[in-house]
Amino acid sequence: MKTLVWITTARGNSFEVSLPAKYKVCSKCEGTGTHVNPAVDGHGLNLSEMDPDFQESYFRGDYDVKCSECHGERVVLEVDVRALKPKTLAALFRAQDEAHAAQVEAAQERRRCGGF
Repeated sequence: MKTLVWITTARGNSFEVSLPAKYKVCSKCEGTGTHVNPAVDGHGLNLSEMDPDFQESYFRGDYDVKCSECHGERVVLEVDVRALKPKTLAALFRAQDEAHAAQVEAAQERRRCGGF
């Protein structure tokens, strides 16, 4: 099984590679295929804010929507790093590190400019 992964280099070049993959339980819905609509609890809720009727509906799943990560499939593909050759694994980690560094730099620049 393979999955397509977009890799962006430090120079901004993006390319797609096909890498060995395996299924894992979706971390967003924890394998249920659904989660609470973010419009309902996206900013967090606590029991003291819920009246008894809302609480019952909430925990019954009345406000659930199809998972936005796995689209209800309950699993997602992830790169199977154990199946990668050492050079490929090193290149993947390097690309991930570069992408992360670019995101951090962009966030710092937004903060310097007063934007979020």
